[in-house]
Amino acid sequence: MGSRTGEGPASGLTPGALYAIWVRAKNAVGVSAHAKITCNTPAPDGASQLAEVKKIAHLGSVTGGYTLQQFKSAKNPVDPNNPTNARHPYLAWRDDNCSIPQKALIEDIVGWGDEYIPTFPNLPGNPAVPGAPRAQLKEGCWRHDFAWRNLYRIDRTLAEDSWNETNYNLSNDRLKADWLDICSATYTGGWSIYEQPCRALSTVAWEALRFWTSVEAYSANVEDIGYVQ
Repeated sequence: MGSRTGEGPASGLTPGALYAIWVRAKNAVGVSAHAKITCNTPAPDGASQLAEVKKIAHLGSVTGGYTLQQFKSAKNPVDPNNPTNARHPYLAWRDDNCSIPQKALIEDIVGWGDEYIPTFPNLPGNPAVPGAPRAQLKEGCWRHDFAWRNLYRIDRTLAEDSWNETNYNLSNDRLKADWLDICSATYTGGWSIYEQPCRALSTVAWEALRFWTSVEAYSANVEDIGYVQ
C-alpha cells in the first residue's frame, strides 16, 4: 500500500507534456521517502503539432507567435542531451544553418553567408572592418529549417495538410523578417552604417531562396525528431 501525489494538474493533461508522480510506500519499518517516477504522455496529434509549429515558427499573425529569442530558447533546452526533459521532443529541431540552394553562387556575387561581415568594398580583397560585429543570419535559418522540416513531416506522417503553398510562403516571409531584424539589432550606434547593406544582401538571398525552391521540390527526413545539436 502507498500514497501518491502528482506534480501538475489532476485533469486535463496536455499531450506531449511530462508529469511526475511521487510514490511513498509503507513497510514493517515505517514510511519510506517519496520516490519520483516520470511518465511521458503521447505526442500530440497532427493538428496540435501544426498549431505548435505555427506558434514557435511565428507563421503569419498567429496568436502568441514566438520572437526569435524565444525560438532560440526553445531550440536549446537546459539539458539538450536529454530530449525527454525538453518541452517539444517530438518536433524536428535539426538545422543546416543557411543552406539555401545556390548559396555558393550568392556568396560569390554579393558576399552573403551564415553571417553578415562588414567589409571595405573599395579595398583589394574586400577586407573585414576591424572590430565590427557580425550579424548572425544563421539564426533566422534555424527557425526556417524548423518550420520546413516540421511542416513537411507533419504533412507526410500525420495526415495533416501542413506542407502547402500558404505555409511555405509564410515561413519564407518569417525568414526575411528575422534576417532584417537581426541586421537592425546588430548594427546600432556607431555601427549603424552597416544596417542597410546587411538588410540589402539578406533581401537578395531571400529572393534567391524563393526563386530556387518550391513546395514540390522539397523533402526532409520525417523520422528526424528530437533535440539534435
